[in-house]
Amino acid sequence: ASDLHLTPTRDGSVVRLRINNELLTQRDPSCPKGIHQQIIQRLKVISGLDLSIHDRPQEGMFELSFGGAVSGVRLTIM
Repeated sequence: ASDLHLTPTRDGSVVRLRINNELLTQRDPSCPKGIHQQIIQRLKVISGLDLSIHDRPQEGMFELSFGGAVSGVRLTIM
């Protein structure tokens, strides 16, 4: 997947993945309602973003190691 969208809903968070230029949506919420904000806070911390900003977009980066390969991840919070 080239993009991952985590969108809050009334029932939880829905994950959408962009694979081969097609945005695929998971039918059911992927995580309970109360966990969405915790995920966002953790992503902000590892990306070096300001936790106190909630009213405007922020961009950051971090590296992710998986299976011996290291990938750069760009994060945009809106």
